[in-house]
Amino acid sequence: MKKSKDTRIEFHSVANIFPMMTENEFESLKDNIEQNGLIQPIYLFKGQIIDGRNRYLACLERGIEPTFRNYEGTESDLLTFVISLNLQRRHLNTSQKACLAVELLPELERITKANLSSKMSAIRKGEDLSKLTKPENSRNIAAQSFGVSGGYISLAKQIRETNIELFDQVKNGLFTLQKAKAQLNQKEEVLSKLTKPESIELTKNELRKVTELVLELGISEEKAQAYILKKRAKQTPQDKNKKRTEMKEVKVRFTEEIKNKLQDLAKEQHKSVAEILRELVRQSYG
Repeated sequence: MKKSKDTRIEFHSVANIFPMMTENEFESLKDNIEQNGLIQPIYLFKGQIIDGRNRYLACLERGIEPTFRNYEGTESDLLTFVISLNLQRRHLNTSQKACLAVELLPELERITKANLSSKMSAIRKGEDLSKLTKPENSRNIAAQSFGVSGGYISLAKQIRETNIELFDQVKNGLFTLQKAKAQLNQKEEVLSKLTKPESIELTKNELRKVTELVLELGISEEKAQAYILKKRAKQTPQDKNKKRTEMKEVKVRFTEEIKNKLQDLAKEQHKSVAEILRELVRQSYG
């Protein structure tokens, strides 16, 4: 099927689930089409492009008449068809497919909601419900479309929410999801060890710094603890006393009952109420 060069064809919403090419990729595509012609046709559905946006624009810019082909399947299978075409042009492993599925989940959810809305509209109009397909959630649609399990998609989503850099490495084929999960588990194990009672007695702030050293520098827990303890040992007694004695003014309101008890305690110990309060604060903070 051919279209006139003068007619600018609209893009179907389903085509937009995949990102457009980068500028360099698009320039290479234009050169390739000019040298070798348009090898893969541009697919249409109801007069709109569902696959081949970059090829179509490349043809327009280089003055080449594009070749079109109509999608002959059902509208309910349109999304799966478009995804399959894109996957055929990429050499992706299962982990990469799951990552791509996660990135497309927002658009799949939008399409799912739109389909559900149209089904509800059909119900309100009293149309035959037997002809309506049961709406599925976006994760199931992604799993079927990309040929991966729902568990894989959930794992990829978890890694993306926990560590975006690790997710990108999986997406680029540097790690599998299993190896990425193992790395996350290893980091969680480090964190759990640092908070166990049998660990070296460190303050909460020191524990946090040890964790940062382990995760950011990749050193062992023992080396990180040794560094923190060495740093602690360099503190002079004056530094420690300064931290203890530096206090900010705090205004506190007491009930009459507590005021009376404080006054009685002060009389017993022959001290002022202020001195009693300072001693209580020192005892509380060590």
